[in-house]
Formats: sequence, structure tokens, C-alpha cells
Amino acid sequence: APASGWLLAADFALAAGEPAEARAHLSRGASRYPKDDRFPAHQARAAMFAGDWDEARRILRTARAAFPDSVELALVAGEIARFDGAGPQAVAEFQAAASRAPRDARAWHGLGATQAEREHFAPARQALTQATTLAPQAAAPLADLGSLETLAQRWSEAEAAIERALTLQPDDYVAWTSRGVLQLLEGRPEDALESLLKASLLEPRFARAQMHAPIAWYQLGRRDAALSALE
Repeated sequence: APASGWLLAADFALAAGEPAEARAHLSRGASRYPKDDRFPAHQARAAMFAGDWDEARRILRTARAAFPDSVELALVAGEIARFDGAGPQAVAEFQAAASRAPRDARAWHGLGATQAEREHFAPARQALTQATTLAPQAAAPLADLGSLETLAQRWSEAEAAIERALTLQPDDYVAWTSRGVLQLLEGRPEDALESLLKASLLEPRFARAQMHAPIAWYQLGRRDAALSALE
């Protein structure tokens, strides 16, 4: 099978919630295509998906020795730095990826999402807008743009970005979370709760949705449900 076939099989396995199967596909593909930097990048992401961040870091360290200028590995390094809360390092990794591959929307998306988390609104908006320009059919950058504009209290811009994201991908849990947070700020706790619960159903591990749902319960006068949601 061509390299893309192994990568696609791994993606399908991850989408089905089978990280072990994904790792098996990637291991076989990597043995056939040892000079393709996409395999160690995908292997690291499969480890991250399984919650094995130490293994992801080990794969990254080993692979970067072989592929020091890899855009794929810079993206992975940025994702790991974001998880670790190392904002400046994540920014540096995504900036390096963007400089090497300025037409790659993933680099701009990662950069914008990281800057948004740091509440650096102007550079975050610039990077996320670039990502949406390069990948107009991708929902994820729009969902993060909606989250950014919510934080920046630009609510009409936030709502427009979120609506575009959900039109492109109705099951985008980040967009549903962003919608819920926006609805909370607009004083619509019942609508917010519905959006946040939907986000949690789509991705139970997404902390931002879990963090805001108790606020919606509390605003609805359901202190018992709010406390239960925090457990």
C-alpha cells in the first residue's frame, strides 16, 4: 500500500476509537517508508489520543533527530507544548511550522489557538483568519475563532464564526462549547446548557464544556445539578 494508505487506515482507526489498531497501521507503514516524517508525527498523535503523552514526547524526540526541519513534527511539538501549558514554546513551534509551510492552515490554526489561550487577541485573530482563508471548508479554525471573539467580547463576530463552523461540521464539539459560553455571557443559561451538554456528548473529555456546564445549571437555579456536574 502507498504511504497515504497506511496513514488513512490509521486515521480511520482513531476515528473509530481504536488507537492500538492505528498504532499497528502506523508501525507497518513506518517500516516501509522510513524517510516519511508523517509516520512518526502520526504515531505521536496516536499516543496523544490514547492519553500516553510520555510516549508521544519520546516519539517526537527520536523523530526530530532524524527530521530536524519537519513541519509535521513542529506541529506535533506545538500540540504537546499546548497540552503542557508551555505557551511560548507552542507559539515558537507553530511559528516555525508556518514559516516553513506558509500555505499550511494547520500551522496558522495552531498558532492562533495558542495565542487565543494566552489572550493575545490581535495575533490570534490574524492567525485564525489566515487559517480560515487557507482552509475555507474546515470547521475547526472557525470554532476557535468563535471562542476567541467570545473572549474578546466581540459577540456578533463570535456568533458568525460559530454558525459557519456548525454549518460546515454540525458535530464540532469546540463550536458547540463556544456557542454555549457565548450564550452564558448573553444571559441565556437554558440555551447554553443545551449547547454545552451536546458538546460533552460529542466529546466527553473536553474540559471546557465540562467547566462551563455547572455555571449554566447554577444560573438556572439548579445548585444540586451544578454541584453534581463538578464531581
